[in-house]
Amino acid sequence: MMLSGDTIDVLSFQGEPIRDDTLLLLMNAHYETISFLLPGQENIEWQLLLDTAIESGFLPEPKGFPRATSYR
Repeated sequence: MMLSGDTIDVLSFQGEPIRDDTLLLLMNAHYETISFLLPGQENIEWQLLLDTAIESGFLPEPKGFPRATSYR
């Protein structure tokens, strides 16, 4: 599921479009590992913040992945 911060139809009090970050949520309910191909334009880099495959769930530092990268 991708929630795009660039397509929000909300304006500020000054009439300017409000922009925010885009959130990409990848979920795997299968018992085996599944690869995901990360979407985006050439200048996009995704940051991994949370991964339930590791015990703590949270990464100590965000990890960057360019678009068109396979992630599992």
